[in-house]
Amino acid sequence: MHRKDTLRMKTHKIVAAPENHQPAYVANGFVGLRVGWNPFVGQTALLAGFTGSHERFGVEAYAPIPAVQYNLMMDGSSLQRWPQGYELIEQAYDFSCGELRTTFTYTNRKGQKLQGRSVIYCSRTSPSMVIQETELEVMQACELVFSTLLEATPLAVRTRLTVVPNTDCDGVLWIESRDGSATAGVATYLACEGAAEFREIRPEWGYEQDRLTKAYSVSAEPGRSYRYRMMTSYIPGTLHSEPHWQAVRMIKLAQWKGFDKLRDENRAAWAKLWESRVRLVGASEAWQDVVDASFFYLYSTIHPSSPQSMAPFGLSRRDEYKGHVFWDTESFMFMLPLLTDPASARAMLDYRYDRFPAARHNAMINGYNGIQFPWQSGTTGDEVTRVSAGGAAGAGEQHVNMDVAMAFIAYLQVSGDEVFARERAWPVVKGVADWIESRVTKTERGYEILFVTGIDEGSDNVNNDSFTNISCKIVLEHANRIAVRLGYPVNETWKAIADTMFVPIHAELNYVEQYEGCKIKLSMPPESLMAFFPYGYSHSKTIDENTFSFFIEHDLKRWLSLPMLSGFLGVIPARLGDRALSRECFDAGSLPFFVEPFMLCTESGAIHYENHPDRLITIFLTGRGSLMAGLLLGLTRLDIWQEEFEDWFKGPIVMPEGWDGIVLEKVYLKGRPARVKAMHGDDSATVEWLD
Repeated sequence: MHRKDTLRMKTHKIVAAPENHQPAYVANGFVGLRVGWNPFVGQTALLAGFTGSHERFGVEAYAPIPAVQYNLMMDGSSLQRWPQGYELIEQAYDFSCGELRTTFTYTNRKGQKLQGRSVIYCSRTSPSMVIQETELEVMQACELVFSTLLEATPLAVRTRLTVVPNTDCDGVLWIESRDGSATAGVATYLACEGAAEFREIRPEWGYEQDRLTKAYSVSAEPGRSYRYRMMTSYIPGTLHSEPHWQAVRMIKLAQWKGFDKLRDENRAAWAKLWESRVRLVGASEAWQDVVDASFFYLYSTIHPSSPQSMAPFGLSRRDEYKGHVFWDTESFMFMLPLLTDPASARAMLDYRYDRFPAARHNAMINGYNGIQFPWQSGTTGDEVTRVSAGGAAGAGEQHVNMDVAMAFIAYLQVSGDEVFARERAWPVVKGVADWIESRVTKTERGYEILFVTGIDEGSDNVNNDSFTNISCKIVLEHANRIAVRLGYPVNETWKAIADTMFVPIHAELNYVEQYEGCKIKLSMPPESLMAFFPYGYSHSKTIDENTFSFFIEHDLKRWLSLPMLSGFLGVIPARLGDRALSRECFDAGSLPFFVEPFMLCTESGAIHYENHPDRLITIFLTGRGSLMAGLLLGLTRLDIWQEEFEDWFKGPIVMPEGWDGIVLEKVYLKGRPARVKAMHGDDSATVEWLD
């Protein structure tokens, strides 16, 4: 019975235009749109891999890409000229398949009325394709015109070429970022159904102004339905030297399949992903909605074909974090695909591996050996943090290097792929290990890392940040294990560093400090806890429990309204057996981060927007990854870092108060599909193999 339950996804709806709403995020990890309650105007789009120097911030950022705008006209009176005649009946976002469906009426200035339906989605099986279908029915006889407009002129890009090649494709744009560093191609195709007498209209002035327009006119009659199906293909220049012509090819291949087949394939692809639904047992419907929304929006941004991994805001916004890839990707958002869609996880790692030379150059610039991944990475893999940012413009936040290495180690652990071990994991892990060797300073206390910024960006230039030092220790231990696995000798220097890496322990309270000499305040950032979860560090039973208790007692709750760790901090009190506090932490660390419509997720909890509602922006994905990591690995006690698979399953299982358990409907462990069930009070999670 549970197999059918996994596909019963809620469709989120609105029946009135919301005030100050954030538009829906419709995406597939390759291309992303923002679509408002009137889907015919104001759409915006971003394309993975299409970047340029930001016109205000001066660093590499996602460049805007033109989205198709639409117009409806009855006897010469149009929606674009009279938008106030548009009335929303219902807009529904179907999380089971990524379709945004809208029903509406439109009354023009002459009082003529029509009713319509629209559906839009980004295809998961043909990732460059955006599909929009509109069905119209007029209330009185009129000349009905449906038109499309694609133009790059208002955007911060330049047009290289505008052309209409043949009847199989309505138009092609070849654009470039304003600094000329990146290109992209767009091609469109509009088909009409419902009448044989459609007449095509092509205003030539559109082409002269770098615009692509197409319009169909028909003598419409009440009682008849007129359907308009639009295909748009977006190709980044990072994947093709002539992206505009490749977009035409993708349009042609999509035409072979047709709209119905493309829609069926997209739904089937989403259904396969939802086989891996994370199901809470005994939790409220509201909590299951939060988990499903987190799953949905992460997978709306993760795709095996994405050329540029994932940014904190995905493909939803270009100004916030500029589309850069941070440690967020590997430490938070990576954990869901790692266990549920290995192909997508592999693509995220390929992004880093393909930029290995840039990481080597970054290490050279900083005077170190090996490789050093930048704090903020873009198309080339160079450091692209704004110089006004903290942490020496990212140069001081070096734990990202170990975070990336740990993602490669995690993939190797979970997949068991020996080819990956030699061809991908070993070069990256060795490169980071070599960097650690050149980065540490040997003292009488062992090995230390001086002059660094940890997770807490408010504490720059500290010595022996605990998370940084511990993650170095863990990476070096794994590096030697991989070396032996591949037939290489143990690196004795790595072993010595790992064995004697200085970890700052408070002399009186016996807990792991945030960094050496960190002054104790009433409220302490809980960054040290991340070494324990998800990275599996353990000092000793006493030190571990003292550390957990210290940060709980020093205002842990305050940090639950902030991004990043908040989604999984509830794992910590669960490890101490405190179900009530665990539930309180999970509630505060996730529930206030969602806003309507469509459960869009924010960067901080609602309390941060009470006095500044204009600062509320969506859709922030790091926290969603944090939550999913806490559910997939934290509460299940699935310790993927252990060498032997039999040692992965720890216990006892402690669930937040009111929750009976967690079921991972389908995860991939050592390359095999499995169902994992973790119920409160059990000695450990159980595995049911599905192959």
